[in-house]
Amino acid sequence: MNPRPPIPAPLTVPMYVALGRSDKPPMGYTWRIWSSRTSFYLKSRAPGLGHLKFSLHSPDPRHPSGGGFKMAMDSEYAFDRAMQEGQILAQRHGQWPVWFSGKQLNVDSTLVMRMRWTWDAATRLGPAPAPGALKNGAVGLMVPPPPRPGDAVDVDLIVSKDAPFWPQEKRARQDNACLGPLRNEAGDWLTGTVVKRAVAMYPTPVRAIGPRPTDREDEIRAVGSAVDEHGVLWLVEQRMSRSKLSRGHEV
Repeated sequence: MNPRPPIPAPLTVPMYVALGRSDKPPMGYTWRIWSSRTSFYLKSRAPGLGHLKFSLHSPDPRHPSGGGFKMAMDSEYAFDRAMQEGQILAQRHGQWPVWFSGKQLNVDSTLVMRMRWTWDAATRLGPAPAPGALKNGAVGLMVPPPPRPGDAVDVDLIVSKDAPFWPQEKRARQDNACLGPLRNEAGDWLTGTVVKRAVAMYPTPVRAIGPRPTDREDEIRAVGSAVDEHGVLWLVEQRMSRSKLSRGHEV
């Protein structure tokens, strides 16, 4: 019987994730992931995306309603004001905030979010906004861009109860594809795994795809989101139509 490997020490600083290569400007938005009290949080460092916040709450005796996974605006007032002042282009559908369950992978671990970058977005769009100053001692991971047309690169975020969990951990570590772990005060763990997938075999949810640009002049870097049939929230960076967003197209 093989002894259980030692549990990695949790990070005490935020994690940063972006698409690109370490010696070049980022090719995608930079995302900050951190723990606070009994929760994990994810927000972008990019101008215009700072209103969007993902909260992964563990059960907390200080909040008897229990835990849960949520996408919301931080805050609704600031988001509405930015929209009215023309600072950002954004559209929403359905009920907000968006609560999602995630997909149970085993008795202890749940796949909660999938961050996706496609070959199209990585090659057609120019450099992304710089992340700005990061917290001293922060840990970052540059996700390699998809190598071929039809490919996507995903970061799967998993919340675990007993110990940090990375699917196919041995291979993921060989590929430098492991992110984390973070731990919160409830004792839960958050990890990420970088996975290359073929979009034809693992398609992006239709509801996460925004309006297509008509030409180069019409395209804008944006993110779309949707909860799939398994309860996993997808966050997809992509090319969208500036003109259709400004006309109030629902995405």
